[in-house]
Amino acid sequence: MKQIKAQFIAAEALIITDGSSEGMVHKCLGYVPGNMLLGAMAARWLATHPQGADTTPEFADLFLNGTVCWGHATPACDGRPCLPVPPCLIHAKEYGGLPLYGSDSSERKPMVFNSLREPPQDAVPRNEDEEKWRHVREKHLKCKRLTAEFLDAQSCNVPSLQRQFAMHVSLDPAARRAAEHLLFGYEALMQGTRLCATITCPEALADKVVALLQEGTLHVGHARSAGYGALRLLGKPEILAGNKDIRVAAGEHVLYLESSYFPAQSWLAPLQGLQAELTAALGPVTIDPRGIYARTRRLESFHGLWRLPRGTRTGFAGGSVLRFACEKSGTLPPALGGWQQEGYGRVRIDPDFLQPLRIKPQNTFRDEAAKAPAPTATASPLLRIWRQRSLTRLAQEQGTDAVWTGNIWDGFFQDVSRASRPSQSQRGNIRQMLTSVLPEKWASDFKEMLEKQPGRQWKNTAARDPFKPRQRSYLSDIMLALFDQREVDEQLQKVLPAVWKQPELPGGALTEEEEQNFRALRHQRLLLEILRRWEKQVRAKKEDS
Repeated sequence: MKQIKAQFIAAEALIITDGSSEGMVHKCLGYVPGNMLLGAMAARWLATHPQGADTTPEFADLFLNGTVCWGHATPACDGRPCLPVPPCLIHAKEYGGLPLYGSDSSERKPMVFNSLREPPQDAVPRNEDEEKWRHVREKHLKCKRLTAEFLDAQSCNVPSLQRQFAMHVSLDPAARRAAEHLLFGYEALMQGTRLCATITCPEALADKVVALLQEGTLHVGHARSAGYGALRLLGKPEILAGNKDIRVAAGEHVLYLESSYFPAQSWLAPLQGLQAELTAALGPVTIDPRGIYARTRRLESFHGLWRLPRGTRTGFAGGSVLRFACEKSGTLPPALGGWQQEGYGRVRIDPDFLQPLRIKPQNTFRDEAAKAPAPTATASPLLRIWRQRSLTRLAQEQGTDAVWTGNIWDGFFQDVSRASRPSQSQRGNIRQMLTSVLPEKWASDFKEMLEKQPGRQWKNTAARDPFKPRQRSYLSDIMLALFDQREVDEQLQKVLPAVWKQPELPGGALTEEEEQNFRALRHQRLLLEILRRWEKQVRAKKEDS
């Protein structure tokens, strides 16, 4: 068996729900489930094969019979997939929890403990960690479960996982207006979120899986036609040695669920099914009821091909742990339960980060990052984080300065401020498109809008062209030119060379990925700033009138 590690970036915001909702709000998961990856890859495979090819043995091996197991795409820290935070980890209320990856944890004074290793109440402290735990108990400090969803098992830091929220309204196609009583909101993972997935497959299918992953942008989750759900592969997938069966010696152990566990037999309770599988593999097994730290989960899902909901599944949520003892040695498979081809049921025995009583996160922040070597694949991840944040700031500054420096935009803004069209709502549509749609789709989406009724506001209004002095052009043509990143870069490098320039950072020249991301963000910031100044000019004109 082989493991394929694939890294992704959210090219658009991702709406990944578990089928539940609170009132009008649909909550968003912090990861992309394996069944969504499986469905997206199956749709990609079918698009490149003749009709009816889903009956072939290759399709069955890839997506149907469990030969290939598509893992969840979870948040990543330095290219490593993060794991769900186990409920046994708690922190003292007056102290900090696990630090954010790349931040300075020394300022937070984390005080995180592992309830699985709690010593007896009357035990004499044997080391500093037990002394700290007794201090917390004697001061009667309230301990709370960690609020973080995922952690990096290597550094015990938590990844940056940011969400956004947007309200939507259903449309009545007959009345051509908003439908009554159908206001709802979506929570979504923000654009730019980095994820990592592990796919397990036989060696004979590894190259086919890699080829499928590299075919282009994936689309997952809800509202894909509304500018959500684009997931882009980062770099080339890595082919690694596959997971082997886990050797378990006689004695006491801790079982940790990397992903949610659902019994293969739907009539079994999660604990009953898990104990039955452990007994079948290891012989008689005793589960310590005081060592169970588990959350139950109901899974609602939808079959896209059948256009029907699938049956509800109940099991243990990812991150759940339990302590058990076995009388003799044996082996466990790397995954238990049902629906393993969708990434569920993956387990670890005695993970290193659950061994100590006190969890001591590594400090992943370094002041000397600016002096580190060039950001190659083997260089410090801290330098890459520092450079990424610096490039983001510089891109925003250049995009803003280019609109307010010089006089190339003056004539344009004077003309558009006098015109009553395009309306404020039309400019708002452009702003929403810039923040929710891939840059390569801006021009095509704008052209589609031009063919509709509101498009006349852009095609019938003229203004002085900022890139063609003493020439007036229709706003439709000016905007199409502004959506062209290459054209904008070429023009602004001529007229504003002091502003529109390539940044220089410690650590060497920009990588291809860094330069691409910098130029894209700078271009987006320029367009957003144009709209902001446009709105400001219009308001000032109305006040003068």
